[in-house]
Amino acid sequence: GEADLQGYYLEAGWMFGGRRGYRGGRFDRPDVGAALGEGGFGAWSIVARADSLDQSDGGLDGGELDTFIVGADWWPTTHSRLGINAFWSDVDYGTSTSGLDPAFAAQVGAGVESDDVSGIVVRLQFDF
Repeated sequence: GEADLQGYYLEAGWMFGGRRGYRGGRFDRPDVGAALGEGGFGAWSIVARADSLDQSDGGLDGGELDTFIVGADWWPTTHSRLGINAFWSDVDYGTSTSGLDPAFAAQVGAGVESDDVSGIVVRLQFDF
């Protein structure tokens, strides 16, 4: 039979100096109230997110991944964004190596059961 894998996420955020709509399962481009260079300083947002992915079902043990993220974004204009996110992840590798990247399969093969990963991601985006 087919595996029944589970996952979820919960996200909350707040935007200052603009607004962002959500339609059809995705966020709209932000409406920046007063863009940089047009008498304003753009828009800012803060966000927190928690997510979990459980890839185990019956005889399949693909592990579990839990992540917590906090971030901030600055939209100087409607078509540009600078963002920073900090993340903390806890991974349980499970026992299955089917379909895994060789580096992760080597971890499982070496008997590594879990790992904690954290980092910071910076993103500069232009949207045309």
